[in-house]
Amino acid sequence: MSNLLLDGLTEQPEPDASRDLRDKIDELESRLNDAREEARKWHEKYEQAYMALARLRRTLGGLYSALQGVFGDLAIVSNDGVGEPASVPQTVPVQDDRTKPVWDQWKMKLGKNCARIIDALLIHGSLTSTQISVVTGIHVSNVPKSIYQINKAGILNKEGGKGGKFYLKKL
Repeated sequence: MSNLLLDGLTEQPEPDASRDLRDKIDELESRLNDAREEARKWHEKYEQAYMALARLRRTLGGLYSALQGVFGDLAIVSNDGVGEPASVPQTVPVQDDRTKPVWDQWKMKLGKNCARIIDALLIHGSLTSTQISVVTGIHVSNVPKSIYQINKAGILNKEGGKGGKFYLKKL
């Protein structure tokens, strides 16, 4: 008994209790490993869905821009058939054979993150900083620096105040 007190122990652990604790730890470690594996599988599914969505956005970007043009033209007609032109700015720059090389030059000049933002704005038109982060995969804390660089280049507009949407200028 005195040896136990010198070692900081007050009583001898029961062999069955140690075994029960070891079994419980093993069970919990197994469940933790299973949960990690399931989380990894869900993360893979998320990545696949994200990539599919990115491909879909690239594929449908031109159609989206064209439809925005059509619906923008329809917005000048009100319920009674006569109306004022919409005050909403056209926020999706048209990327055609003439402007594509110009945007490509800007993307090369400004760097990787700026290029990703320019691509996102070419596809989606106007986006908030948070939306830019989600669409491009750029961490939300790095978006303002890239936005600043694009704005400094003189090719970016912003509608609204804080939390407003950014869009590219027409070339």
